[in-house]
Amino acid sequence: MDRNAWHGKYDTADSWMARRLRTVRQQIRHAPDDAPAGPLKAVSLCVGDGRGLLHVLARHPRRHEVRARLVEPDPRNAEAASDTARRAHLDGTTWPRRIRRAADRRGEARRPVRP
Repeated sequence: MDRNAWHGKYDTADSWMARRLRTVRQQIRHAPDDAPAGPLKAVSLCVGDGRGLLHVLARHPRRHEVRARLVEPDPRNAEAASDTARRAHLDGTTWPRRIRRAADRRGEARRPVRP
């Protein structure tokens, strides 16, 4: 399965994936507002290209309070998500090294860049 191509289906306006993404973003958007003041933690397994968590955090007023641990086994998606985090100045995002090493061993691509 091409995980990178799979995420492209989010671009079809009324697909089940686009509806799912809207729901996910809505939940993420409200979570920091409902949390007490202070640092926030997020973990995203299979973060994909970052359309859910990172795109919402990029615009959220509490984005600098969030420390997010991101996991994505597909190196192309991980690189896209890493670029999104870097452009949005989401300095609290980290990528586990063992995921990067596993992708390198499989020869799947370059190591994701840590924002």
